[in-house]
Amino acid sequence: MVDYTASPLLELSNVHCCYGGTTAVYQLSLRVMPGQIACLLGPSGCGKTTTLRAIAGFEPLCNGEIRVRGEPLSVPGYVMPPEKRRMGMVFQDYALFPHLNIYDNITFGLRKLSRRDRRRRADELLELVDLQGYGERFPHELSGGQQQRVSLARAVAPQPQLVLLDEPFSNLDVELRERLSREFHDIFRDQQITAILVTHDQHEAFAMADEIGLMRDGRIVQWDTPFNLYHEPADRFAAEFIGQGSMISGTLIDGERIQTSLGTLRGSHGFPWPAGTRVDVLLRPDDVRMGEAPSGLYGRVVKKAFKGAETLYTLRTPDGVELLALAPSHSDYDVGDDVGLTMDTEHLVAFPADGEVQAAVEQPTRFPVRAVNVG
Repeated sequence: MVDYTASPLLELSNVHCCYGGTTAVYQLSLRVMPGQIACLLGPSGCGKTTTLRAIAGFEPLCNGEIRVRGEPLSVPGYVMPPEKRRMGMVFQDYALFPHLNIYDNITFGLRKLSRRDRRRRADELLELVDLQGYGERFPHELSGGQQQRVSLARAVAPQPQLVLLDEPFSNLDVELRERLSREFHDIFRDQQITAILVTHDQHEAFAMADEIGLMRDGRIVQWDTPFNLYHEPADRFAAEFIGQGSMISGTLIDGERIQTSLGTLRGSHGFPWPAGTRVDVLLRPDDVRMGEAPSGLYGRVVKKAFKGAETLYTLRTPDGVELLALAPSHSDYDVGDDVGLTMDTEHLVAFPADGEVQAAVEQPTRFPVRAVNVG
């Protein structure tokens, strides 16, 4: 378990990374606790890989500081060499040595140990990553998923204080990617390994990370748990990048209520905007329930996507509002069916509409919902 009362293992304070006249990472600060699995998530070009490379010692800083256990590793004008940082790295292309067998790949960084101790450590790690008996094979004899397990074993063999993972599953198919995400998470948790994952895939981030830093244009937009990122996004970018959902128009009635075409949505903490403010309300697929409609609200099925245990439906109300809804796959509705709808929202997320309350746009607000009244 992560000890949030301990001192941070890794700290980044006001970090800037520059390429010529371009700033790739801007005013970035974060802390990673011992035993924590953190993630930098975001689209291509947002600065997440540059940040990871700076932590590893491959990129200098033009401002700020990177510390591990309070020791400065990078400041402007000084970068501790990567080999002295006691960090392991897992790359997306595995980066195994093709001319070395698996034993020698795993123990490459253990030259100070005796041959017997290196072999013992390699056998321990092969068992950890479920590759017992593969030590004499060569990388080309293994599948992509097996090679990535070997890459992980090599990264943790010297018992580093921090493991860095740079898009480690992007070369794998979706099913294998999801399985390895879960396996790596379990290994890190069982071994109390502190790690930072970089990815553009929110499913990987959710499967592995305790906390996620969502990045955009070189900055962290929101540093939060996966649950809060999904249910309480800090701004429109976070709301649209994380998960799926529909934005519906509404008008603020008072500090607690929003009038929409689906009925009145009631918040529990009070909205800071004046009555009459036009807002956009985010509804996730799990906020919309299909079946009985005591309020008389209906939607027509216009699309459906079977996902195994669940089916994702696109619904259109008589007012032309499109919603996404998840339903158990045994509740099978056809395109063209009219289905009763109710709202079962536990978190209400709203943003002022374009041009409304500029100060609120600059600091978007989201609030948990105590109850939702429809109709």
